[in-house]
Amino acid sequence: MPNSDDRIIPVDQICKAPRGRKANVNANLLDLLKRVKPGYAANLESIFGTVDKSERSRVSQAIRAHWKMVHQTKPSINYSPTGVPQVSHGK
Repeated sequence: MPNSDDRIIPVDQICKAPRGRKANVNANLLDLLKRVKPGYAANLESIFGTVDKSERSRVSQAIRAHWKMVHQTKPSINYSPTGVPQVSHGK
């Protein structure tokens, strides 16, 4: 067993990867969600377009999974009257 300290890293350098067959990571969505600060919301029309009511649970789950990778809080996901998903920091 090596005595090297390079195996011990700070917690903020941990890199987590989602597992399973649905573990597709959208880099554009991650970049956009990283920039959402408290008091602001992200309009996700450029990524998801308008979402039908039957697809909203699937889209919301994808948003939650990506949000969890970049934030410690839970997201608040809302849809506009036309079906555009919008996400902000939840309470």
